[in-house]
Amino acid sequence: MPYILEKLDTNEAARRTASDRPPMGAGITDEAMLAKIAKAEIWASSFKDPGADWCEFKFYDADGIELCAKRIPGY
Repeated sequence: MPYILEKLDTNEAARRTASDRPPMGAGITDEAMLAKIAKAEIWASSFKDPGADWCEFKFYDADGIELCAKRIPGY
């Protein structure tokens, strides 16, 4: 069952994770999108889940509205 690996509640940390290259970040390069990001969650598959492992980065604006999500393979 997927779980939240980490929550990033500051603009700086969320934007850094958004722009960092995979596997440490989502690799987002759109400056307009990066400017809107205020919070992030990093979700991960569990080792017991069937199939390949993955991490999913979810990004939110200051009002908590999801702006985008990006899933990358691996853990």
